[in-house]
Amino acid sequence: MVGLLQVNAEPWKSIYEQGQLPTWIKSCPPEIEIVNIYGNTPNTVFRFLDIIHERLRWSPLLQGPIHALDRYLNQFLRKKSNPKWSEKDEEYVTSLHVKVPSMHLTMPIVEIILFKYFLNRSHADFLYFSNTSSYINLIELDKLIKTFPVSKVYGGTSDNFGDIQFMSGANRILSRDLVEKLVSNYSLWDFSYVEDVSMGKLLSGDDTNFVAIPSQVFETKEQIDSADINQIRKNVQFRLKSGNLKLRNDIELMLYLHRTLVSKGQSGN
Repeated sequence: MVGLLQVNAEPWKSIYEQGQLPTWIKSCPPEIEIVNIYGNTPNTVFRFLDIIHERLRWSPLLQGPIHALDRYLNQFLRKKSNPKWSEKDEEYVTSLHVKVPSMHLTMPIVEIILFKYFLNRSHADFLYFSNTSSYINLIELDKLIKTFPVSKVYGGTSDNFGDIQFMSGANRILSRDLVEKLVSNYSLWDFSYVEDVSMGKLLSGDDTNFVAIPSQVFETKEQIDSADINQIRKNVQFRLKSGNLKLRNDIELMLYLHRTLVSKGQSGN
């Protein structure tokens, strides 16, 4: 199963509808289910506060006070493990609307619904999840998964925050047993860290199989043109990001990358 964590606001909604849907989602093999999950659109004030809060989390000078605040907020977030949500079957995806504000701080609440949906409604061995700025090569992802162990798989684009190893939020995969671990240990998530860091903290252990999911970042068409087409074909996740929130070019880049793969004979598209 593939899960897309979407921020229910612009420009992300347009990137999903005009970039992801007509390209790799439409080309998805029938045996792979895609779930698009999102929260309520926050008002302008909450969005501004969420952006400022996320920036301060990474500030060396303010990390201490922000983490202290977030540890207090933990008490509220951990009580929201069963928010209301609705399901809608669409042409290429199943959409899940979680009734919480769509913010960085509430992302674990949205994720827990995705995890429960995966465990209760799917028999798949792995859950891969990404975000709206990503183009996913599902053919290569499927090939790669067949080389993985059947359990304790935590994979993606590896990074470190202090002594915590974690997988970047835009490119992650979990085996079914680790999804179960996250759900059953939701009360142990440390939300004083950024969501993907807190997940890495909880999943770290000597028996965890850390695996790499190939990823590339493209910000311009020229970068796509100059890249090795054989490397592009074998890549799984493409992060397409350009400009600021008001002047993003993700849609055009996603369509261009898709046309490049099709014209160069990428199988399955």
